[in-house]
This record gives sequence, C-alpha cells and structure tokens, in this order.
Amino acid sequence: MLLTLQRGESAANDLKPESRWINGPDFLKSDKSEWPIDDIPGPPSPTAQREMKKKVLGAKVVVPKLLDPASYSNWLKLVRVTAWILWFCHNLRKKDRRNAEVLSVEELEEAELYWIKSAQQDRFGVEIESLSKGHPAAQASWIADLNPQLVNGILRVGGRIDKAELPWEAKHPIILDHGHDITRLIVIHYHRKLIHAGVEHVFNHIREKYWILRGRSEVKNCTVKCPLCHRRRIQPLTQRMSSLPSICLAGVSIPFQNVGLDYAGPFSVRIGCNRIEKHYICLFTCMHMRAVHLEVAHSLEADSFIMALRRFLAWRGNLARILSDNGTNFDGAERELRESVLEIDQK
Repeated sequence: MLLTLQRGESAANDLKPESRWINGPDFLKSDKSEWPIDDIPGPPSPTAQREMKKKVLGAKVVVPKLLDPASYSNWLKLVRVTAWILWFCHNLRKKDRRNAEVLSVEELEEAELYWIKSAQQDRFGVEIESLSKGHPAAQASWIADLNPQLVNGILRVGGRIDKAELPWEAKHPIILDHGHDITRLIVIHYHRKLIHAGVEHVFNHIREKYWILRGRSEVKNCTVKCPLCHRRRIQPLTQRMSSLPSICLAGVSIPFQNVGLDYAGPFSVRIGCNRIEKHYICLFTCMHMRAVHLEVAHSLEADSFIMALRRFLAWRGNLARILSDNGTNFDGAERELRESVLEIDQK
C-alpha cells in the first residue's frame, strides 16, 4: 500500500517505531469490516460505451521550404538561386558533374518551371490531379472555362487558336492564380523589364506567356505599389497665390489705365563688331484685360526706365497707377519724377 507524505512531514526525521511509516496506517489494526471503502470506478457498461462519441482529429505536417518566394522581390534572383541549388543537388547525385562557372539556359528554365509547378500545385492541385488521371477539370473549377491542359506537368490554357500563326506559348499560356507570390514576382519582373510601363502594356506582354486569373487587377496592384512609379506620379505642390487687387476686379476701364511693371532679361546685344551690351525688356501689362506692351531698356538705371516709360505713355496715353516690385531702378525713377513735379510746382 502506498503511503503519501503530507505537507510539513519528513520521512527521514520521523522514523520512530510507533510512526506510521513503520507500522502502516491505523485502520490496518482494525477488523476488515471497519476498513474504509474507496469507490474505484470500473470499466464502463456496454450502454455507456454506446453513448461515447468518437472524435477524429487531423494532423498536418508542414515542411518548411528551402526558399520562400515571399522574401524575394526579384524574379530573376529567385530563379538563379534556385538554379544553383538544383545544380548542387545534381552534382551530389550524379558522377557527370556540370560546369560550375555559369548557369546554362536549360538550368535556368528548369528552375523557372520548378516554381511555376509549385505555384500551380498550391492553387490548382485538384485540377492537376484530375487531368493527370485523364479526366477533365470539374465544371465548378475556376479554370474550367479555359479548357485547361496538362503539358509536361504544366497547366496551360487549351483554347481554340491552335491554327493561329502565333508562338506556341502565346496560344497555350501558363495558368497562374492571382495573389500568389510567384505571380507577384513575375508581374514585377515584366513591369521593370518594360521600363515601368502602364497597366495595359504590362498586361498584354504577360499574356504572351502567362494567363493570370484576374490578371489586369493583379498587374494594377503590383504597379501601384512600385516605389519608383509612386515617386513619378506625385504631383508637385503649387504656389497658393494671394487675392487679386481691387483694380484687377473693377468693371470696364480704359486699356492700360492701371498697369503692372517688370523687367525681363538681360539679353546680350552685339553693338558693332566687337562690343556686346546687356539690354532688358520693360514689360507693361494691363491689370484689367491682361494686354502686354514691351519696351526696350538699355540698362537697369533709372534714366533708362524713365525713357521706356515715356515711350509707353506716347503709345498708350496717361495712366492712373503702376504696380511693380521694389526694384532700385523703379525707386530711383519714382524719386526723380517726384522731384521733377516739385520743381514744376515751385516754378
């Protein structure tokens, strides 16, 4: 009989002759009829066994892949890494070892087909199994309308254009599902190969080799996330202009009654054979109807501006107001004109 050690007791320190560790429990000294009765459950009855329900649990062993396409952003890089791994495995198994300097076209195609088969097996495993047994794809399948065919382990579009004068891959493109990592890498590869072309251009080039379910939407999703295209689509900020002055919003007025003034240039002008001078254009614009009048200013001095202003007044008549920036030639011309007016008033 098993005796349990209770909390706080020590078997090493309690080995006295009268201890229960030596004599056993107290009820052993009594008659068997006085022994405590423990209810030990026996086997269930047949009725209870019929009521018991069976539970079936499924277990799936997930074997991690050596390469994860989700961690790659370049289709060619994934293909080349896979080709080197397949080359290494080939050289381990066979005596005729391949050259280790460069990858051949056949090795790259083998790596590319490996990932295409993997992508198709992930999304169209039921259809591939049915076609491999000689049965057509189920009518409920997403690709039933494409009349799929299994050619060398690759799922391709059947179609009705066998007699068309097109490459064989264009007549029977490879079927891929949207949203798969391999599909994403292929779309990004074509987008970069075509120098970041638009959705329709990339989609039409992909159709020459691959048939992607909801392909146009897949191409659009990939091109929208392209960082280079995103930077090119960003519109530059426009300068927010202040409110127009009241003279620009007035009613009908005489042309060039209120003008804006600015200089353009300099422009190099050849004088004679060897001398080159800088000349400017004095631009007058009507504040009401935006008409433009141009006069030549031979320099940035105030006298040159006053001569251009006199020629303008001779053509357009008197004006009421001139708006300009705070140019030194304009300030000097204003000061000279005010002094001339004061001299006239004094006389």
